[in-house]
Amino acid sequence: MAFIWDESFVTGYVDIDDQHYHLINLINAFGDFVKSGEHSEAVIKIVFDELYEYTSYHFKEEETVMELEGIAPYFLELHINIHKEFLSKVKQMHENVSIDEPATLQNLYDFLVHWLTNHILGIDKNTTAQINAIKNGCDAEDAFLVVRKEINKHLKHSQLSI
Repeated sequence: MAFIWDESFVTGYVDIDDQHYHLINLINAFGDFVKSGEHSEAVIKIVFDELYEYTSYHFKEEETVMELEGIAPYFLELHINIHKEFLSKVKQMHENVSIDEPATLQNLYDFLVHWLTNHILGIDKNTTAQINAIKNGCDAEDAFLVVRKEINKHLKHSQLSI
């Protein structure tokens, strides 16, 4: 099953959307590798390293946009912590991957697909809503409060809550 990009993933920030699209392509490449059944430690490392490094780059870009747009500091810190939590979890899952246990690769792939889908459609879309509210004259704290209920719905997949 491929991770399919559609318009529901568009945040309205072209660079961020392009990065999300690239992340989806990297995840799909990982999925193709998982399905191929031709697993080697060396290839797993190459594929994982590219995905991990690009995701780290993307998170820094997102965090810079939020800071420049004046997102409420509390939400910025929360979003950064969610990114850190994800990177830590993925690194841990990667360390537990075994070519002798293909299910570990499939579990990592499934986690990546589900996490990124929920993150883009939840937190990232809410970030965009906050930025739009700020651009329309709302202060950062009020913008945060306006979308708080939606944010909480999407944090259920994380250990963090607001």
